[in-house]
Amino acid sequence: MNSYIKNVQLIGSGECDSNTTIGTLHVVHTLIGSVTRSSSINGSQLSIRYKHFLVLLFLIPKDKDCQLIYETLTRCSKLGNINELFAFSIKNDRDGTAPLPWNYLNWDEEFARQGVSNEWKESNFNSNYSYCDTYPEKLWLPEKASTQMLIGSCRFRSRARLPVLTFFYKHNSATICRSSQPLSGFSARCLEDECLIELIMSANPSSSTLYLIDTRPRVNAMVNKVQGKGFEDSKNYTNIQFHFFDIENIHVVRSSLNRLLEACQRPQSITQYLKAVDASGWLKHLRVLLECSFFIAESVIRGISCVVHCSDGWDRTSQTVSLAQLLLDPYYRTIKGFQTLIDKDWLGFGFKFDDRCGHLGTISEENEKEVSPIFTQFLDSIYQLMRHKPMAFEFNERYLIELNENAYSCVYGQFIGNCDKDRKDLRITTKTLSLWSFMDSRKDDYTNPFYNPAADLCLHEGKLQPSSFVVWSNMYNQFDISLHPKEYFPDLANEVKQHRFLLNELNEIKELNISASNYTPIWQSQLGVDDCSNPNCGKEFISRLERRLHCYFCGKIFCKKCCNKIGENESSKELTNSPIIMFACNESLLNLQGCLTLCDSQQCSTLQSYLDAVRKSLEAALCIRQFGSQVVERHNKPEVEIRTSKEVLLCPITISRNKQERVFIEPSINSVRISIGVKQADEIEKILCNKFSKFMCQRADNFIILRREPLPGYDISFLITATHSEVMYKQKLIDFLIHFMQEIDKEISEMKLALNARARTSAEEFLKRFN
Repeated sequence: MNSYIKNVQLIGSGECDSNTTIGTLHVVHTLIGSVTRSSSINGSQLSIRYKHFLVLLFLIPKDKDCQLIYETLTRCSKLGNINELFAFSIKNDRDGTAPLPWNYLNWDEEFARQGVSNEWKESNFNSNYSYCDTYPEKLWLPEKASTQMLIGSCRFRSRARLPVLTFFYKHNSATICRSSQPLSGFSARCLEDECLIELIMSANPSSSTLYLIDTRPRVNAMVNKVQGKGFEDSKNYTNIQFHFFDIENIHVVRSSLNRLLEACQRPQSITQYLKAVDASGWLKHLRVLLECSFFIAESVIRGISCVVHCSDGWDRTSQTVSLAQLLLDPYYRTIKGFQTLIDKDWLGFGFKFDDRCGHLGTISEENEKEVSPIFTQFLDSIYQLMRHKPMAFEFNERYLIELNENAYSCVYGQFIGNCDKDRKDLRITTKTLSLWSFMDSRKDDYTNPFYNPAADLCLHEGKLQPSSFVVWSNMYNQFDISLHPKEYFPDLANEVKQHRFLLNELNEIKELNISASNYTPIWQSQLGVDDCSNPNCGKEFISRLERRLHCYFCGKIFCKKCCNKIGENESSKELTNSPIIMFACNESLLNLQGCLTLCDSQQCSTLQSYLDAVRKSLEAALCIRQFGSQVVERHNKPEVEIRTSKEVLLCPITISRNKQERVFIEPSINSVRISIGVKQADEIEKILCNKFSKFMCQRADNFIILRREPLPGYDISFLITATHSEVMYKQKLIDFLIHFMQEIDKEISEMKLALNARARTSAEEFLKRFN
């Protein structure tokens, strides 16, 4: 096998026999992570591991050839000069055309978009990177912060990375600021830094408390105190609450990913694989990272500002504040917004891409310790969120995978340099091409077809359970030709099929053009009505005693014969001039459109007739089914409760026996809410009914379908979903509700009798002394 190096391409060619050639392989040098060689009976084995998780194995017959290739690849993969990176060479291949836009971050426009208040100001304090070379030149700081205060804070913070604004939540003026750890040791303090923290807290009128969030494990922070660093002393800062999170350092993360890759790439049984994944701890690290991000986002929503730091403020801090902003601001979940977020919190605030991605190779042991998949871990965390809320992101999974590869490949200049100053010194924008421009030119490849701009991450529901975390096989096994087609494409096909199914259902609902407010019926008076409202019937009511029935949908009066025929054919739609609003089956159309939704217009004078009317209405209303919400990411949320779309809310029905004793039925496509008003003839019954309903609501979990709070104006409410009707059976649920209505009357009557008996006994005992 003959192999040679040409420029920055590895080209290997060889022959299996006289008629068959292996072909050509092109590899960017900076993607090579490690090269190893070993001897075997058939020749020398050369193993090349790439940073984007490709592994190539070559069997070379001659040991001399293998050694030559090994030395050449090792030398080319460990460049000593940053100007030798691939990105600086392909720029020269461009013709005289005008350069494409290089990035999209305009600091002034971005903070104006966030709606920063007058309590904050744009500062040129760091102009020419005079105080902190890893921060951008423009900083947003509290309006009242003086230059002396800022200088003092810089001297008190590791790497001079003082607390600065990165996100302003315009809904309540809460903020996210980022910094590095203080150089406090065991007793040192800085009055200027304490004043700056107090100004950050006072800039938020929503709360008088500030959260200082240290993303490190508390033990690690205590160890840093021995080195003269550590964390803030709560005695020196007023109205501050400390929160530690166990996000591990770069060395633990690097080791964890290596063990995960070993589990993914080694052939083994399922049991061994699961044990190896668990032993790697990778999924645990992702969960801790997201827990911290959720905590920051929830704190900001509650109006509490946060100052976040780790050790130097560029690894764990960049991860957590970026994820928190993704949760808070839907703009950052768009393609352009996500690019802006990376430009701001990763490139602008000095994440060390050169060191963490090993752009110059691990020449020394010290450099090797600086390499860590921090950015990959960040992208993996976003992938876990995307699985949880697939409609909330404009970009797709392929976009994240491409970003990860380009962070290591150095084909584009976006991720070259450790900070903004490095990129300006290297003149990245004039010497290299922009990754953002390249990806925007292929935007269709990276756009999520399920994206819904109105979709929200729903923080109160978004916390991922341990079972929600999965290994990102399309990233770590993307070159496994046996696994990838079986795992990825069918899943995508199923998602597309499900999406189309939901779209078709939504279109059917929209065609019905139903609005609950438009179908509140005005009931036709019985006075002067002599014949049936059905124009095809026209039956004359001979006597006043002949039964007249109202339709709950249009309010008109029909004869009993017509009611039994409603919904049996298409011509019946014209009968009530109202659309079909239950779309499950012919039986449900018959129920809702026909006689089961019609009852006697007079109030039921007896309990049995009242219960019969309730039973028939419940049988009609409980024709429900599973329906994935169009807002809550296809979860089956009860539409009658969340009320996000009028199209799936059906016409409510009230059945009353008297002024107080009534039942209010609110049907929807996948749930029904039943509210019951209990008979209360006097003050005693009111007190007893109130106590009884409170007693029941406190034990709502035991009844499963009982709401914790009744609907206003009613004494007790039930919520029945499609799942309840499937598991507990529709007819048994109706029987339970009717039985409950019967028993509650008896229960209150017995309680009232018992109370009267006790009152009578007490009165007799009291009056004995006067006899």
